Amino acid sequence: MPDDIKLLSHQVDPSNALADCLYNTNSNVGRLVIGPTGCGKTYVMAWAIKQAQLKWPELFTYNDNDMFRLHPVMVLTTKNGITQMQRAFSKCGLKSVEVISADSLKGKYGDNYIDWITTTDGRNREIIIPVWREAEMPKVIFMDECQNGKNPKSQRAKVIQAYINQGGKVIFVSAKPFQKGAECKLIATGCRLTTDEEFEFWVGYTTGYMQNDNSPIAISRIKKQLEDNGVLI
Repeated sequence: MPDDIKLLSHQVDPSNALADCLYNTNSNVGRLVIGPTGCGKTYVMAWAIKQAQLKWPELFTYNDNDMFRLHPVMVLTTKNGITQMQRAFSKCGLKSVEVISADSLKGKYGDNYIDWITTTDGRNREIIIPVWREAEMPKVIFMDECQNGKNPKSQRAKVIQAYINQGGKVIFVSAKPFQKGAECKLIATGCRLTTDEEFEFWVGYTTGYMQNDNSPIAISRIKKQLEDNGVLI
């Protein structure tokens, strides 16, 4: 463990598990990190990233193939949480980690990474969809307070869903990530338990409930699936 990062005993195993996920450069399977408010999830993330920085420097450096990549690691959080997270990361000596508001990607700032393409849906209606430019795509995105992406129809969720569909790796972090099946779409697809197109069927098959049912049993079954597939921390 780096000398400049001090973790409590209950934080060590989650950090190790998350670091192992980052070490696996050949996999785009994400993780869901659940921890109660105040348990130190930010430092769990920081230590895991620090370990990856030491063991997998390519994640944090630019080579010839990455010369146009703006930030290899992107952390999305709430506007109110940016300063606190930046301070924690700086204290841990992290470099080349961008901490921004998730909403930034919907606006002008997102134009650094994303093109908005006009196309049509199955009913021949014109829609605009986000498409990440491959050269600028971060190698990994941490989505802190990921419950803010629980509405799959929101612009915020669509941006992250596009990143997942294009092969990106997402680490989801929250105390209460979802309260009904429909709200776990980003998590289930980012952890590669299902696909964007098959999600609704997956929820019904996994839980026995409709995706919008607010059922504790459905939630426990989804979490069991995440645990059984080794993607729940």
